[in-house]
Amino acid sequence: MRSAFLLICTLAFFACTPVQQGDAGPSREDGVERSDLAKGAEDPAKLKRIAKSLAARNDADALMTAAIFYKAFLGGSGEAFRLADRATGLAPNRPELVFLELQLCDQYPTCDVATRAERLQKLDPGNAARFYSALNRAHARSDVGAEDAVLLDISRNERFDIYLNVLVTRMARALTAADPGTGKPLQTAREAATLALGAVVGAVLPSFSPISDGCKGERLQRPDVAQACRGVARVMEKGDTVIVEAIGQMIGLRAWPGESEEARAIIERRRIGRYQRSEYGALQNETTAASQEWLELVSTHRREQEVIVETLRRHGRALEPPADWREEGSAPK
Repeated sequence: MRSAFLLICTLAFFACTPVQQGDAGPSREDGVERSDLAKGAEDPAKLKRIAKSLAARNDADALMTAAIFYKAFLGGSGEAFRLADRATGLAPNRPELVFLELQLCDQYPTCDVATRAERLQKLDPGNAARFYSALNRAHARSDVGAEDAVLLDISRNERFDIYLNVLVTRMARALTAADPGTGKPLQTAREAATLALGAVVGAVLPSFSPISDGCKGERLQRPDVAQACRGVARVMEKGDTVIVEAIGQMIGLRAWPGESEEARAIIERRRIGRYQRSEYGALQNETTAASQEWLELVSTHRREQEVIVETLRRHGRALEPPADWREEGSAPK
């Protein structure tokens, strides 16, 4: 499971290593393209066989997994969208399926993202992720007024969830279930855990450039934008993944004055989170049953951060850093 942790840290390297307050933050220019996730992960022919086997089943989890495979590994966005639509048809009340379909819909200019966003709002009212597609499209056409409005919408919500844990859990179950053709699982539990995480990140994780660009530089000189971005930061800090939380902290440090109580609180929360991830990463090197434990915790916790904390607690590790703790590579105080 160490490889899965490293994958998250690679994608969110700014969350796992020191970042200065003025940094540009995450974007597609962070050095990791989604297509890179597939390189070396599995033999492409094997991935295609797995995807076809899953696509042949009349099961929402299998169809969802096949859709994510086609998007993340096989370059088949159209097939991914069709499979996701079938999965949602079988299980229309599952918010993670609607979110997946919404993300895939966003790739096509004529696809109706508004209707899918409304469906997600009904199923999971507090999740601001439903606004991402609208922001992405406004950003692409340089519609500043629309961007301002969507950022305000995001700021009025509770959290920004991409359903990482539930998607990975259900994918792992589909991959380890007996294949109807052979009677054998498509993957071992360890293989399924790592592959599912890489696939979900590659297929579902948005490019956060529109949010990052909307909350930086001269735009923050406008009081209305600064206030909205403070709300965006709060919402994203409560998101269900390390990377979303880290982006929220980055935006918060841009939007609040450097010496403010709010900025100091963000810096301390960021320090604690980085310490916990550092300890968690070290623990994965020592634990032989890490993948089994990880899948168990992922299936019972909404947030990736909760999985890290519970793992540390189970293994008797401290949850807060010593007073003299500093990140590797950072300068002494």
